[in-house]
Amino acid sequence: MYDSTRNWEEPNPGLKFYVTENPNNADFRVQWVKDFGGERAGYAYGDQFVEVGLGDSNCHGKWQPYSANYVNQIMTHEIGHVLGLDHSNDVNSIMYPTAINLEYGSVEEEFTLTENYAKFYIPCTIKDVTSINYVVSVDDPTYGFDVYFVPSIESFNDWKAGKSFKYYSDKECFGKNYRSYSGTCNGVAKGSGILVIMDSTLTNPLTQVTIKTQEISSTSSFASPKIATEYPTTPTIPTTPSIPTTPTIPPTPTEDELSSTAYGEIRVDKKIVEISRYSDAMVKILGKVSDGIYSRGQPVIFTITKPDETTVELKGVVSSDKRFQLLIKLDYEFQLGKYAIQGEYMGYDIGRTSVEVVKPGTSTPQIEPEITKEKIPRWIKNNAKWWSEGQIGDSDFVGGIQYMIKEKIINIPDLPEQASATAEEHVPDWIRNNAGWWADGLISEDDFVNGIKYLVEQGIIKV
Repeated sequence: MYDSTRNWEEPNPGLKFYVTENPNNADFRVQWVKDFGGERAGYAYGDQFVEVGLGDSNCHGKWQPYSANYVNQIMTHEIGHVLGLDHSNDVNSIMYPTAINLEYGSVEEEFTLTENYAKFYIPCTIKDVTSINYVVSVDDPTYGFDVYFVPSIESFNDWKAGKSFKYYSDKECFGKNYRSYSGTCNGVAKGSGILVIMDSTLTNPLTQVTIKTQEISSTSSFASPKIATEYPTTPTIPTTPSIPTTPTIPPTPTEDELSSTAYGEIRVDKKIVEISRYSDAMVKILGKVSDGIYSRGQPVIFTITKPDETTVELKGVVSSDKRFQLLIKLDYEFQLGKYAIQGEYMGYDIGRTSVEVVKPGTSTPQIEPEITKEKIPRWIKNNAKWWSEGQIGDSDFVGGIQYMIKEKIINIPDLPEQASATAEEHVPDWIRNNAGWWADGLISEDDFVNGIKYLVEQGIIKV
């Protein structure tokens, strides 16, 4: 109600809404409807009564909640009728008769699988192309799964037949060998789904798998999906003698290293804390949640696992700038050892960190670094991927290189300024391979930048 009334107040300075203590004093009343059971999502009875739907049963055959963004849109539209406005023929107007951006909120599904089995799950959406936040987890304490966003059920059928299958190649659209994995997959076409493949070994005969998904608002401008192929073969990286650095595959991060996810980040101001019988210590848990899942008034849930593996749950307040912090007092009664901290917001994993409690003089407290950001814009990485696959020409790729040189991302001494950038008639295949490896996260940004610098210095690419 606050957001919807504010949508009308901000462009109309003379308009103000108030909540009344007595319904008899209200200009209009609101009724929330769990499911209208048809195409209608809201309704205004004249200027005195409004009904707004909170969800429907059109996805997976059971009731699913609408997103807060979509309910806000419905309510804003119906308040327009209360103010005396009719429907508009402008598709961009809030008074357009059909709500064209239907979005579901956080949808959770649970099912059981056994070793070497897989599940194909289609997220709730009505859009032709969208973007999905997702979390997949299992209750197995040791063994995990592989997860892929795939373009259709055909990928699942190919996997069952032992064939290679197609999947979305963006690094956040798949994960391997995890017990809990989260990401945001962009450019997801209608009919696409999540393919979860269980490990060949499990602790128990059956494992419970939980999938949480939520569609992100305003995704109509995302590009067409990029499709890769994988399984059952494992890709290998050939040695490239011509390039200054040798590509290496980064190790899979441990759970303690996942201090940042697609849904936020979490850290502590001290990694090691000394406590004694005569003095207490303080440690601060802080971080932020992503814009896509922020909901005013919802707390962050911290699950803290003590050295003896018992757990305690704490809550932290999220401010309007999406940030949070929680101060914890440590005294002599605290156990010595490592405390693992996991943050969760609106059911989404926002990251993990830890703090170690030690005796005085054992070590010097360390500060966990801020989450680092990629220095090369994502659109350049997309260009590198598409260029390596032959989807765009040399001039488009070189344009990205020219941008990096101009912005000092690549520093090449004594480079003369020219008005254009060109590639030689023949670009060696290993250059395309290198671009593709970087786009897939198989080599670092520094390796990629050094490789491009080498190409420019050798005259293979002229700028």
